Amino acid sequence: MQPIASDAFMAISEFLPDQSMSWICTAPLTRRSQEKSTRGLRLGLNRYQQVEAFSFRKLRRLRLRCDISDVYGLRLARWWLQKCTDFSPSDADPSGGPECQSVQVGDGLVLRAPLKFSASAEFSLSVHCWGDRKASAATRSGCASTAAVPELNCSLGDLLSLGRIDCVEINGATLPPTPAEWQSCLAFSRGVEEFCLKVGSVPLNELLSFLYSNGSTLQAIEVVGVALPRLQMLALAPRIEEVVLRNVAIHPQSVVVIDSTSAGQPPRPALPSTRVPLSDLEALQGLKKLDLMNCKADLDCTGIERCTLLHSLLFSGCSITDADVESIGKLRRVEELFLARTRITNVRPLAAVEDLKFLVLSNTMVNSAGIEGLQTLPNLTRFDLSSTPITDVNCLSKSRSLVYLNLSKTAVTSEGMQELQHLATLEQLVLNETAIRNVSFLSNARSLKTLSLQSTLVDTAGIDGFRRLKSLQNLCLAHTRVTKVTELQHCENLWRIDLQGSLVDEDGVAGLELLPSLRALSLSQTDVADIGRILASRSLEQLEVKLSRVSKHNPFGAVTKDSPLREVVLTHCDATDVNNLGLCAELSVLNLWSTKVTSKGIAGLRDAKSLREADLAETELTDITPLLSCSQLRTLILYKTALHTIEGVEALCNLRRLDVAETQVSSIKGLEQCKLLEILNISSTLVDDAGFKGIERAQSLKAILLSFTRITQLGALGNCTHLKELHAQSCPVTSEGLAGLEKAFRLVKLNLSYTKIEGNIARFVGCPQLQKLNVKFTSVSYEEVHYVEMCLPHCRVMNDASERTKKGVKLT
Repeated sequence: MQPIASDAFMAISEFLPDQSMSWICTAPLTRRSQEKSTRGLRLGLNRYQQVEAFSFRKLRRLRLRCDISDVYGLRLARWWLQKCTDFSPSDADPSGGPECQSVQVGDGLVLRAPLKFSASAEFSLSVHCWGDRKASAATRSGCASTAAVPELNCSLGDLLSLGRIDCVEINGATLPPTPAEWQSCLAFSRGVEEFCLKVGSVPLNELLSFLYSNGSTLQAIEVVGVALPRLQMLALAPRIEEVVLRNVAIHPQSVVVIDSTSAGQPPRPALPSTRVPLSDLEALQGLKKLDLMNCKADLDCTGIERCTLLHSLLFSGCSITDADVESIGKLRRVEELFLARTRITNVRPLAAVEDLKFLVLSNTMVNSAGIEGLQTLPNLTRFDLSSTPITDVNCLSKSRSLVYLNLSKTAVTSEGMQELQHLATLEQLVLNETAIRNVSFLSNARSLKTLSLQSTLVDTAGIDGFRRLKSLQNLCLAHTRVTKVTELQHCENLWRIDLQGSLVDEDGVAGLELLPSLRALSLSQTDVADIGRILASRSLEQLEVKLSRVSKHNPFGAVTKDSPLREVVLTHCDATDVNNLGLCAELSVLNLWSTKVTSKGIAGLRDAKSLREADLAETELTDITPLLSCSQLRTLILYKTALHTIEGVEALCNLRRLDVAETQVSSIKGLEQCKLLEILNISSTLVDDAGFKGIERAQSLKAILLSFTRITQLGALGNCTHLKELHAQSCPVTSEGLAGLEKAFRLVKLNLSYTKIEGNIARFVGCPQLQKLNVKFTSVSYEEVHYVEMCLPHCRVMNDASERTKKGVKLT
């Protein structure tokens, strides 16, 4: 099958029926774009412009991504791809073009043409087979045993039958054996370059056949959360450059028979050892990246040095020892090495890895003697020693390249790092949660740009001399014993200071307003009672004072028209008046949660034309009129205020999120005119059916929270075609009040617990994306619950029907 051309892509879509079932979308300026279908198939056109830093593969071509969730979607994809690849330029004339073949495609198919690509552009195919979409996430969180891995009715051979494919991904699915008619697709190369198997299952003989047939093109393989035989099987595809085996179990006693003509050597007998030999990978002479994070096997790194091109090694969470480190030390080209959460105590052999740039040893048992010699590494720039028993790192002062050093949660002392002041290249130093009391010697580290001392025992005397740090840009003194930082006013490049939870007061921060580069300052949980002095800063853009002790009723009285403030957070204080903030032309974020601000106190905000987010939760606000002039407002939080009405809210044409929960609001009329509204929270309000009427015209709504309201009719929300979440807990909704809600086919979460429904939840089987349906403490029968579970196997139906049936309980 030839690559698909854009002219075919556009023309074929013109001959398809009008009923919408699947879409094609394009977004050439983003990394990925995708729109969902209602059945079995998803299609999306991707242009990869950004490349991850750790990836050796440059994905710059256009790709047609084809997501398949059942055999229906597979057949539809095969039919559509055949139409595109059989297209010729003469077919573009509707009068002489091909007619649609009589293929059963349900209610029909319509494809949107990609308007932003030239007719001469071609793109390759990427196939993704989905079962349980949460399976791989369950593996990362350590609960893979509870992840459901359903068996799909399409095989690996079926997927490969779609033609020449660049990428194959199987995620959370068990594939059955390939039927006889598609066996040839396994035996002959399909040009696959990437293969991914996440928490799924494929017949072993088919996987081996696939690796062998695509051995000349396969460059990357990723396996997550499954069991594998020996790594020797990867020798079937000797051109692999990237191997990712995360959370896998490897059985070292298994034998994979490899043809000597393909691997260049005879099969190996089973080893009596229980260790997994990485020497099995020696056939992969082009291997550049090896990721075995959290591998459930006892690794033997002997022989790994034969993979001479390895650049990146990720062994975090693996069972490796100091003896394995000696083998790793023979790899001269490794640039990234992750050994976190391992049992190693000594990494001195790594001093021979001259190209090493990034080394992670966090949560290991490496001590001070174990890192001796690493200072000679000519290219080591980033070194993570957090959560280790290390006490002395003075040897690293002789490094000529070290830029970043993380010593958080270590036993390092001031004496044990005294020599770091002579490390001329050091720019970032992290000492969080250590017992260090004095770091004044760091005032001689003239290249230091970022220093974090969070949750240490450092006091004011411990930072004496910091005025000499002319290169310092970011300083964190959160939760320290510092009481005064006035000498920091001489650090002319300092742009961010975090003093949260420290012992400073308004006199202790005097002089910071003179810093020419200060843009972000946190004074949360401090004794600062007056922020008037710091507001005189000509550069401060972000000010955070959470859980403050600010006592003035008008704390922003010193703000002028020249103020550069963009983000202001002031919570839990007695402030009542913030009118002067309306003078800030660039103000975009304002958080006044749990203050005593009144409607009169925000009258000046009508001039804040750039305001985009306003959080006024738990204030004494009674009227939002001053905010109606803020046309750029996107988020408005009015939770638990004294508000009775939101009249005039339709003026906020850019509003995306509105929260009026636990207020006295009884009507949201006019809100339907906010065409961009996505999230609405009216829980615990006085809104009833009359006050809720018309909201279905807000087509962009994605989440609605209306628990504990007086609403009984939800059917009209079926017109909100983008609705994904609906929470109606403890509402007087009846079964009849649900009629029409099933039209919201994109629903993912639906909470109907503690409502008056008695059934009719079977209507939601037409919502294929539904993942959670809560009908606890309702009168819904067990039979209907079981029917929904059968029709939507991926949906979790939370109910107590079976318990009620056993106990003979009838809800009233």
